[in-house]
Amino acid sequence: MSRKWVEKEGPGWVERGIVTRDQVDRILALYEDKKHAARLLPVLGSILVGLGILSFIAANWQDIPRLVRLALIVVLMAGFYGSGERAVRAAATGSGSP
Repeated sequence: MSRKWVEKEGPGWVERGIVTRDQVDRILALYEDKKHAARLLPVLGSILVGLGILSFIAANWQDIPRLVRLALIVVLMAGFYGSGERAVRAAATGSGSP
């Protein structure tokens, strides 16, 4: 069981009369909130993958034709703007995953 699951299911238990609100609060007190460490690993992994791709492109930059370089820059910039917009909308609606 996780704290998040108990937070989600607890109100239903209270409505059905299985437990009281005080009991749900006491159950929640048994579980600590561990959100912060779990979100750090994907961010670090994404940074490392991005640096690897950047290093590969930088090492072969002179061998890439000019038109392909321009297209690469435009596509990457549009992708980053789209990802940023998606993240902002997800944060505004309060959903955890963008």
